[in-house]
Amino acid sequence: MRRSLVIAAGFALCLGLAALLLSPRPGVPVAANPAGAVAAPLAAVPPAAPAVRPIADAAPATPPAAAPPAAAPDLPTIEVKPRPVHTVPDDTPPPRPVTLQDGDPLAGMPQAVARSVPPPAPRQTPAIVIVGAAHADNSVSLTVRGRIVPLFGVRAPKRGDRCAAVPGPSPRACAEVARDALATRLHADANVSCRVPPGQRGGGGAAVCLDSTGVDLAGFLVGAGFVLADPAQSYDYVGAETIARSFRRGLWRYR
Repeated sequence: MRRSLVIAAGFALCLGLAALLLSPRPGVPVAANPAGAVAAPLAAVPPAAPAVRPIADAAPATPPAAAPPAAAPDLPTIEVKPRPVHTVPDDTPPPRPVTLQDGDPLAGMPQAVARSVPPPAPRQTPAIVIVGAAHADNSVSLTVRGRIVPLFGVRAPKRGDRCAAVPGPSPRACAEVARDALATRLHADANVSCRVPPGQRGGGGAAVCLDSTGVDLAGFLVGAGFVLADPAQSYDYVGAETIARSFRRGLWRYR
């Protein structure tokens, strides 16, 4: 009997504690149960944050007004005084007029001025040109319109020099071969044009002669090795002689 009382007292105590725990508290919402039972108190919900306004609705910020630039200080003014100009007096007397005395244009001029005047250039003698039909006179000369015209810048081969018009076993005297080569060259057209260069030693009348095709006859003979170049008169044919010697043409084949 005593044991039953103790159990009933403990059970009543448990019910009281449960009722105390399940009773609603002020300020705490209670969730309703569909069956009508009292549910446990809900946890406290924090208040909602205020809505954030979109950036597009926000008013544009006005930039701060720029400060006006500081005024630059005025440059200093420097006064430049004009420089004095000193004129150089010209005490040189004017030149005296030049007059002709006895046909001398330098007469009456001061001696210093007369020395500074260059002498007149010598007059150049025009070259003599001979044009006409020609024929071979010898190895180094032509006869043009009845006048013997030596070829300028060349000299005849020596008496012992032997030549051949074509390579062969029977060479002849170079003077004869050179004359025959000139005659053959002028056989088709005998017209030549000869120019006598001025200033030759001893007043010689040697001339540079071209045939109707424009070939220099002296250069033709030297290049074939039939005659020799004469550096005492001209160096124009020294190159042709060097080539003839290198290829052993004409007299260079037998020297």
